[in-house]
Amino acid sequence: MDELQRASEIISLIQPLFWGLALWGFWSLKKIFVTIKDCAEKRASCAERWDGLDREQHKLERRDTALEARLDAYPPGEEIRGLRVEMARMGGDIKTLGAELRGQGQAVERIETNVKMLMEHHLK
Repeated sequence: MDELQRASEIISLIQPLFWGLALWGFWSLKKIFVTIKDCAEKRASCAERWDGLDREQHKLERRDTALEARLDAYPPGEEIRGLRVEMARMGGDIKTLGAELRGQGQAVERIETNVKMLMEHHLK
């Protein structure tokens, strides 16, 4: 009986400690879990953010589509290279024509000089 009484005394000493630890554990767990109010607030803020991100994504998709349409309107690189070659060739042709025109101008001046001399001779 003595041992049973002693076990009862030990249990009566340990029991408040056990309940204290249990209460502390439940209190700690309460802090870990999210309350319904906090969850609703967080969900609302996340929904607003997602809506903003969706709007931004749609805006970027429209810009991307517009850029693709513009790029599709440009000729391919091979055509641009061909145009550059043709423009260079035309530039050379224009320079040649300019030189020919200067030569023609000098020939016209020589003819004008001769005509002037003939007119002065016939007018005297």
